[in-house]
Amino acid sequence: MTTTDPRNQDLGQRWFRFLMRCLPSEFGTRYGDELNAVFVEMRDELGENAPLLRLVRFYADVTFDVIRRARQAHVNAARQSQQDAITPMGASRYWSEFRQDFAYGMRGFTRAKAFAAVAVVTLGLGVGANAAVFSLVNAVLLQPLPFDQADDLVAVWQSDQVHGGPIATVTPGAFRDWETQNEVFESIAAGSVRSRTVSGGGAAPDLVRVGWVTTPFFDVFRVVPVVGRFFDPADGEQGNDRVAVLSHDYWRTRFASDPAVPGRTITLDRVQVEVVGVAPPEVILPLEVAIWVPAPSERALWENRGSHFLWAMARLRSGVALDQARANIEAIADRALRDYPSQHEGFGVTINPLQSDRVGDIRPALLMLQGAALVVLLIACVNLANLLLARSNGRTTEFGVRRALGAGRGRLVRQVLTESLLLAACGAALGVGIAAFASSLLANLAPAGVVPSGSVTLHPTVLLAAVLAALGTSAAIGVVPALRSASPGTSTVICANGRHATKGGRRLRETLVVAEVALSLLLLVGAGLLVRSFVHLLNVDPGIETQGVLSARAVIPQAAYSEPKERADFFRELHETAAQIPGVVSAGLISNLPVTGGGMYEWRNNFTRPDRIAPNRSQWPSAMLRWVSPGYFETVGLRFIGGRSLTYADTERSPNVMLIDETLAAEIFPGENPLGQRLIIGYNDWEAEIVGIVGDVRQASLDQELQPHMYVSFMQTHTDMFAGLSTTTVTLRSNVDPIQLAGPLREAVLRLDPHLPLTEVQTLQQRLSASVRSQRFSMMLVGVFAVLALALTAVGLYGVISYLATQQKREFGIRLALGALERNVLTHVLRHGVILTAIGIVIGIGGVFAASRLLDRFLFDVSPLDPITIGSVCVLLSAISMAAMLVPARRASSADPVDVLRSD
Repeated sequence: MTTTDPRNQDLGQRWFRFLMRCLPSEFGTRYGDELNAVFVEMRDELGENAPLLRLVRFYADVTFDVIRRARQAHVNAARQSQQDAITPMGASRYWSEFRQDFAYGMRGFTRAKAFAAVAVVTLGLGVGANAAVFSLVNAVLLQPLPFDQADDLVAVWQSDQVHGGPIATVTPGAFRDWETQNEVFESIAAGSVRSRTVSGGGAAPDLVRVGWVTTPFFDVFRVVPVVGRFFDPADGEQGNDRVAVLSHDYWRTRFASDPAVPGRTITLDRVQVEVVGVAPPEVILPLEVAIWVPAPSERALWENRGSHFLWAMARLRSGVALDQARANIEAIADRALRDYPSQHEGFGVTINPLQSDRVGDIRPALLMLQGAALVVLLIACVNLANLLLARSNGRTTEFGVRRALGAGRGRLVRQVLTESLLLAACGAALGVGIAAFASSLLANLAPAGVVPSGSVTLHPTVLLAAVLAALGTSAAIGVVPALRSASPGTSTVICANGRHATKGGRRLRETLVVAEVALSLLLLVGAGLLVRSFVHLLNVDPGIETQGVLSARAVIPQAAYSEPKERADFFRELHETAAQIPGVVSAGLISNLPVTGGGMYEWRNNFTRPDRIAPNRSQWPSAMLRWVSPGYFETVGLRFIGGRSLTYADTERSPNVMLIDETLAAEIFPGENPLGQRLIIGYNDWEAEIVGIVGDVRQASLDQELQPHMYVSFMQTHTDMFAGLSTTTVTLRSNVDPIQLAGPLREAVLRLDPHLPLTEVQTLQQRLSASVRSQRFSMMLVGVFAVLALALTAVGLYGVISYLATQQKREFGIRLALGALERNVLTHVLRHGVILTAIGIVIGIGGVFAASRLLDRFLFDVSPLDPITIGSVCVLLSAISMAAMLVPARRASSADPVDVLRSD
């Protein structure tokens, strides 16, 4: 049966206009007139009242003719691309296509604002976190020392082979052996760092670090003075300590970079010292000292083989390897052992590159932080890949039509890669902004002494690394979606009606989500272990009561207090004056406070029982040695186990006495009562009776093992023992806020000596907090990275479940229309996400087991396989994942089946 309709002509015109709108503009421009002519010719041939079926057949023929022409155009484009491989495409054509792709991508992101925002923020967070941590790693680990041929610089130490581990000091006699007998060093220097007072010139007294160095010190670094000169051999003559070289920073801050500073004098420990030069800014080793003075060359000093207090640096001769230098110095040490067995037995030699020696123990922690940041970047990349895959699946029809109309696969790949690089550029810009803010924050949060001042900046290397990371990441991620987007055939696209999705693409997205979950679990477990470790560390008993106690360090100049008795009298007067400050409950002095890290104020000494004297002193046990004043133990709350405390009746005229702690008592007097027993301290064979036993105290830090301690009175040891000591720490216990005592304490010290500055004025709580700053720093950063990883994983799971629910919405609509309950659909959607999460958790736990050895070195009193931490993280990750999946699952289960089927 045929039907005629006078509107058939309008129908044909409408079909033609619709077909032209569906085709790319360039195709319509090329074939539009020809197709219009065919329509007019066929319309005239069929007539106005042609049967509808013939018209439909005609329109179908025309449509498939268009597809045939498109396929032919694709073949022609392929041939042209082969020709282009022989004859390169012009730069103008490349630029034109790039501008088209760029503009098209910008329009696409404008329409998909949510996708663009999530992608840019995801990439920006990953790149920013890595750039910030890398700026810290670059400043501390990667930047070479700023000296000529810095790889030839080495640090030389003596090592304690009896008690284990290297020690940070060298005897003058050992150094002189190395200096005069070595065959491998171009130059070698030694020195020590001391705190000394600078006064005069109308400025307030200032306590600064002073480098006491041998005259070749600056020759080791091959530097030249900014102004003036460095030391010459004549400056090291005996008694000539009246010249100094300023550091560049001290010259800038105290002397306003005055180029005429050479020849001026400064007052150093009440002694007039002439400034002879200024060092360049790169010379800050071994510590950031303010002033250098020459060490005297007197013979008696350099024949001392019993006192370890020097550090040593050297420059290797050209062509000398580190192993060769180590063998030469060890041979010198062996000769010294034969010549001086009592002083050298038990000590070896350690030589390290100066760069690695300067970094010290911070390297593993920084590498761990960089690894955590890389995990965040990897999770961000996986998330971005999921977003791009979802977007590519939604554009299958678009790319299928473009391929059918002649667009080559390479053209489509370039389009997708251009969009990926556009996202990368925005993500890199955001990442650089995040890194600029975070790098300065990291420098402020980093433990003191870890990062050189002003070195954590966005170095060009860091910026380049950030940009390359963003571009490389986006390009690599964009390849798979680009290839997949360009692969579907025309018939597949048309038949799928825009719902084309391969199993391979779905499996790839699921694999990426599993990887996200596994990486997030690894990072979360690491953060959880660090948190538990930090909590355990804070619960460690330091051995003292830190609440309500103020501390401050005072260093008196030996030039003003040349006699040991004068120093002892001053310390007694300082103690009595401090105790009279209003609000002070008790006061005490100690040579070095607990939980302060030791450092240059550390004093460790060998000792023995009189009835068990070993002939070789290197075999004697060692302990921390502290001299204290009466009232110290009561002020810091150090508990008494037995015996009595020290009093001012314990003077140089009374029998020598000491107190020991529980650890030393258990080691030296097992099963015996230590009270009344005697010990001999190796320095000057000072013998004393044990009159008291106190509790154990942590010295260097809370996470180090307990070390044995001996306590002696400064009123007894000043005569023949530790005559050079001039440093003390004042402790005040108060019934008010202890920080309120800082001002009155400074005033009291200035009344005793107007040229004596107080430094390190802190409460014991602040000191305790500073002692765990490194652990807190690592915990905070890894915790932040773990939170980022958890958020990104939740976004990734949400995206995958949303995508899967969208792909199955027709199936769900049919199920609901046939009577399925909403909870059944909800369970079906959630089950898939739960399976992905479970697989990721299992793989992540395997990763935790694999990384357990690496994690163990950063933990305190916590196993890297702690079941509580791992179980808690698994529960948390499962809960967050379930919350992320619940929204798309509920949306799928509550959809109206009529609307779903109608839209389909």
